[in-house]
Amino acid sequence: MCVFVCLRIDYRFDGMEKKLRVGVLASGRGTDLQSIIDASEKNMIDAIVVVVISDQKDAYALKRARKHNIKPVYIDPEGISRKKHEQKIDETLKKFN
Repeated sequence: MCVFVCLRIDYRFDGMEKKLRVGVLASGRGTDLQSIIDASEKNMIDAIVVVVISDQKDAYALKRARKHNIKPVYIDPEGISRKKHEQKIDETLKKFN
């Protein structure tokens, strides 16, 4: 399962097009993530994935992110409350805003 989080609209380097900056939360293979990456790279959508966050250290989605030069982030949920884990996710997303 993937959850897509819009961080903000940003200008591309040419200053002409606006691109949505997207953070993706994934815990598995990241097949939906790959579809978004492919569409972004082919300019089929006005979005760019800037970070992929997972609570699974070995999630294939993190490998997909690395392959496409997208920042992969693992946030370990063990030993902390759900609220604290979500706060860590929020802090990470804000770094890419």
